[in-house]
Amino acid sequence: MKLYSIFTFLGVCLSVVLGAPSVWNDEYMNMLQQFCGSRLSNELAILCSGKYNDARGSQKKQKRGIVDECCRTPCSRNYMKINYCAPIVPTVTDSPIANSQLYVVDYLSYYYQLVIHVLDPMAEDG
Repeated sequence: MKLYSIFTFLGVCLSVVLGAPSVWNDEYMNMLQQFCGSRLSNELAILCSGKYNDARGSQKKQKRGIVDECCRTPCSRNYMKINYCAPIVPTVTDSPIANSQLYVVDYLSYYYQLVIHVLDPMAEDG
């Protein structure tokens, strides 16, 4: 039982270390890939949350489109987001709730406390 507890704890620690969101997110967003067909439309829908740049207002005739830029040649998700998604417009509100101060929460320490609390009774049994 003690060995199981140790392996569980090591597995949790390993998943926390390997799951560093900023490292994986940067690699995910900047990796060059070819997006064609339904994969292209799905990626664009996810990246843009259904809000796309309006190409109708442009007077200049575009020679290249997203298929040329991301299917025939590789592109990154950041490139698609910057060039084909509508810009994010900050929401302005007079609501006192929305304008209240935000606090940073250290979820990792809560997570470790939970793991220690869960594993502590097991350690007493062994």
